[in-house]
Amino acid sequence: MLYSVVLAKRSVFEKLSEATRKMITDAMNAGVRIVACKVAMQGFNVNDEELMNGIAIREPKDLFESAKGSILISM
Repeated sequence: MLYSVVLAKRSVFEKLSEATRKMITDAMNAGVRIVACKVAMQGFNVNDEELMNGIAIREPKDLFESAKGSILISM
């Protein structure tokens, strides 16, 4: 779901419930990587500076390569 990139925006993250923010933060602290698709970011007018700290940005072709052997969850 391409709109999930909007959830990675700092301004949106700050509006989530405390429990949801904690779940995401705990996951990232435990080594879960959250990656934003550059094309989806462009489609939703999200720029790099708007993302939460620790979010990686990748081109679609790179997402597929890095996803090999991973468990993918779309928010």
